[in-house]
Amino acid sequence: MSSRHGLPSAGRRSHHAKARLRRLVIPLGLGVCLGLTAGSAIGATGSIHAAAPDGQAASVDADAAARAMSAGNALYAGGDYAAAADAYRWLEAAGLRHPALELNLGSACLSAGDRGCAVLALERAHRLAPRDADIRRVRSVAASSSDDAGSASDWNWGRGLISFAELQLAILSAWCLVWMAWLLGQHRPGTAADIGLGLAGLLLAGGLVLLGGRVAAERFRPEAVVTAESPQSLTEAPGPVAPEAAGSRVDPGSRVHLLELRDGYARVRPMGRSFEGWLPAPALQTVDLP
Repeated sequence: MSSRHGLPSAGRRSHHAKARLRRLVIPLGLGVCLGLTAGSAIGATGSIHAAAPDGQAASVDADAAARAMSAGNALYAGGDYAAAADAYRWLEAAGLRHPALELNLGSACLSAGDRGCAVLALERAHRLAPRDADIRRVRSVAASSSDDAGSASDWNWGRGLISFAELQLAILSAWCLVWMAWLLGQHRPGTAADIGLGLAGLLLAGGLVLLGGRVAAERFRPEAVVTAESPQSLTEAPGPVAPEAAGSRVDPGSRVHLLELRDGYARVRPMGRSFEGWLPAPALQTVDLP
């Protein structure tokens, strides 16, 4: 039997069912996206697991981390900068990564005269919180005391604007916007839906480009810091008897690109410089944050 407008009753019921499904999917999809976004924004606040010296799993809970941080702060306030740095390093070795910890460690190392440790910690703090004014200020002081001052590429792949965790969150949000704009376009076709879909797609594409660039840079040309206590001379080949490369000394705190590891030596290129060479691998540490 047909309806008055010629649409079969079964077809009309199917049409209404699809309309109700669309009205249900849109808020449901929005809720799922918001939930995923909120979940991604919440960091781990429970235990910090790391490898203990005996090979067993160590666990540092939030209270222990807070006590260790307070102890380090008290040592720093009392002028014992080396001991304060050791307290902060204990937390870092336990697996804690937080901009406040890295800032405190960098400040303690800078006050203790350990330039390599200071630049490394402050670079990590900057990667975790690139817009923090205190981190920017102390990092500039540390950079001005190293031989590569001014060569840091803060805006490389957006590192001076957005942290890696924030970038991942932005990509997830953009993907949700693309999906929601597409659903709205199916429900209410029109120019507004098309514009929204295009803008969300551009945001998603831009975020993916930045993410891919950072991951590729960390994979193929990771950044490292010279943490040796004394200046290092780069050599033309790996090994203790290799000739030195001309004009290739690097000071503690110098930032370099790690190009290759071989036989306990690292081939590096100092940031902002055109030459490269080899130095003992233990003389530097990678930043380890994209």
